[in-house]
Amino acid sequence: MKKTFTKIASYLTMAVLVCCTGNMFAQADCATALPFECGDANVLGSTVGNPAFTFGFCGTGDGTGGNAWYSHTGTGGIVTLSTCNAGSNYDTKLWVYDGTGGCAALGCVAGNDDSTCAFGGLFSTLTFTSNLGQLYYIRVGGFGSGQGNYELSMTCPSTLFGCTDGATPACNYDPAATVDDGSCEYLTCQGCTDSAACNYDPLATLENGTCDYSCLGCTDALACDYNALASADPLINPNFADCCFDNCFTLVVGGSLFNSEMGWSIVDAIGGGIVAAGGAGTFDLCIVSGCYFFDMTDSFGDGWDNGTYTLSDAGGVVQSGSLNTASQGDGASFGRDPLILDDPANCPSGCTDPLSCNLDPLALVDDGSCEYTSCAGCTDPLATNFTPGATIEDGSCVTCA
Repeated sequence: MKKTFTKIASYLTMAVLVCCTGNMFAQADCATALPFECGDANVLGSTVGNPAFTFGFCGTGDGTGGNAWYSHTGTGGIVTLSTCNAGSNYDTKLWVYDGTGGCAALGCVAGNDDSTCAFGGLFSTLTFTSNLGQLYYIRVGGFGSGQGNYELSMTCPSTLFGCTDGATPACNYDPAATVDDGSCEYLTCQGCTDSAACNYDPLATLENGTCDYSCLGCTDALACDYNALASADPLINPNFADCCFDNCFTLVVGGSLFNSEMGWSIVDAIGGGIVAAGGAGTFDLCIVSGCYFFDMTDSFGDGWDNGTYTLSDAGGVVQSGSLNTASQGDGASFGRDPLILDDPANCPSGCTDPLSCNLDPLALVDDGSCEYTSCAGCTDPLATNFTPGATIEDGSCVTCA
């Protein structure tokens, strides 16, 4: 036997009452089920003498004893049913069915045989989440052929309907709501959420892509970055006086398959200081007239593939290039191009040909001084006349047969 037990004599009075009066508290079949709703008091009943019912497995299998039935209308919240109460005196089972299709087409929702509680381990408890307005049928039965008296309770945590979308969040999200009622809306709280924008809306919680920055910028008409639409109100445009009176440039760096590996810096060719630096992207630069190097790096050391840089001003492209084709460097991890933003006569001059004997790495302007003889010689280390310092092969190598 799966389980046996003896109930205490205190239940005999109820048993006699039910025997004499029949089941006064619940109906014997689904069609005549009694309503049982959230907030109702516990119901007392008996399955003795009621018809058996066969549905099939639903959390637990059918018994062969009598059954009692209740109906319930879903609130959209959690519902807990239990026979673990003082008025129950036999080994119970509980089932909940979806009653949308009527008693002839019940759908399994939940079922339970045993649940340990203060009154023992042979009573039943189950919990399910109801759908708002949906009809359910509750069935009380027993294990095997068991039948007897029961006290059925229903517990429903307080249900508060409202908008429960706090992830987006919805404009009318209610953190206290426990059941979503379909009222979520996403329009009334849309707007520009960027506090730096001209049309920033402090009440907006959902960004709608309307942020406008036309009121920002320099308000001095003598500056090269003057913006005629910029506001002089410091509350709207706090950087209105941040103007460029030197040279305004736009630098675009990118186009590589791996933009995240790209790096650049503009270096003062005379003082050695870094004027500006960054990675892939678009940059507005204010640069004093002078002599510079445009240095390029690749963090992985395999070059920029199709990546390029383009420096432009109001008149068009000033200079463009790539690490792969730079005038100096290894073409893989580092490259350097001269960047002359001044009268070339003011920039360091010398030999700028990397194939020459006298390349000057600090020269920006070629002065015609390159020579190709002092470093010429035999560059074959196996030749009898190998010249260790030679970097230009002059075809004079002699080898022994």
